[in-house]
Amino acid sequence: MKNITIYEKGTAKILTQDLVNKHHTVYKVNLDSAEIAKIVKVNNNLEVYLQNGEKVVIEDFFIGEKPKEFTIETSDGKHYLLEFLEFDANGTVTKIDYLGINDFQEYLLGEHSAVPAWAWVAGAAGIIGIAAAAGSSDGNSNHSGNGDKTGPKITHQILDNEKIKITADEASKITIIDANGKIIGSGQLNQSGSLDITLTRPLVDNEKITITATDNAGNKTTETISVGDVTKPTVEVNIVDNDTIRIVSNEPGSKVIIKDDAGQIIGQGVIGQNGQSTVDLASPLTDGSKIIVDVIDASGNQTEKVITVGDVTAPNITSTVEDATHIVVTSNEAGQVTIKDSSGNVIGSGTITGNNTIDNIQLTRPLTDGETVKVTVTDGAGNPKTIDITAGDVTNPQFQSASIDSSGTHLTLTYSEALDGSNLPPLNSFVVTANG
Repeated sequence: MKNITIYEKGTAKILTQDLVNKHHTVYKVNLDSAEIAKIVKVNNNLEVYLQNGEKVVIEDFFIGEKPKEFTIETSDGKHYLLEFLEFDANGTVTKIDYLGINDFQEYLLGEHSAVPAWAWVAGAAGIIGIAAAAGSSDGNSNHSGNGDKTGPKITHQILDNEKIKITADEASKITIIDANGKIIGSGQLNQSGSLDITLTRPLVDNEKITITATDNAGNKTTETISVGDVTKPTVEVNIVDNDTIRIVSNEPGSKVIIKDDAGQIIGQGVIGQNGQSTVDLASPLTDGSKIIVDVIDASGNQTEKVITVGDVTAPNITSTVEDATHIVVTSNEAGQVTIKDSSGNVIGSGTITGNNTIDNIQLTRPLTDGETVKVTVTDGAGNPKTIDITAGDVTNPQFQSASIDSSGTHLTLTYSEALDGSNLPPLNSFVVTANG
């Protein structure tokens, strides 16, 4: 097993693995170049395969905002910094620069830099050493004008007002400066690729920033850009019921996407000129579920809200007409009941107990035979349930006349309708004169 030592660049302090992402780190492995069979990037790890079948693994070498360097100390006491310049599709290093380090301690303290010794490229027989024009393998070469003088090629993508993605074609230190010269973001690319940099403050629309990428040879590439519209839309989510959601935003024309907690789209819309979008859902919401609401403006700025659905289930109710002036209502949930006639007039209201308790609601006027009314129970969360009920025969028979036949033994009473046991006539007093 090869000996690995981790140092902090600038202080030469020895670090443990759990601290490497917090410091500019230098890894030193006791290893001769001839022992190396291949070097591979596996996910974010650096893996050095040796000729004897052993493997040296440095975890998370290719991530983190602080630089990480890989050096070797050979059996004759020489030190080299390895820079990985090119990788194939499988992550295998195909080109390496070996930079000689004259005084390793001074290098750790940051007082001396490494200088080119030779380059290695992968060939059919493995890694082949090629003498560099800038120097020899004794580490005493210098930059005589033939070294790397080309700045890195960079592109940028403003992800939102707090994050920018930078892509470079080689290892680079990235610095982002605002118009006042203040650094608002920085990071380190340890190889060609992309890096998401979180800014120290949010950007404002159309401000100018300067992005600088500096490669390991000190070459710089600088771009000054206007950030454009980077302000996220404001979003307010109102759950109307289990089938409908109303979105309010300050940016008309923004696209609305609603997903369930499994990531499936259950509704889409566009913010209208009134700043609202009412979206009918493809599947009903359930109590306690989560939904994700994304509002994306014309510039691609996105606001996402995760909402926990409250009580969106309407109560289960039943209702019957007891008589012309009373309606009974039952509900599985407590709430308020409103009874309206066909003209929308409220003819009864009250409080519902819940738990399917029977509540008797008195009406403000008598019903007529065959009249249909709407009974609505609204629970404590504001969910309404409405049913229609129709009154049957709710009018009492009305007394019209009374007579006695000529024998004086039979009394005949006449009412406005046939009598039955369900709707008795009111009690009335009357006088009949026999043989009168």
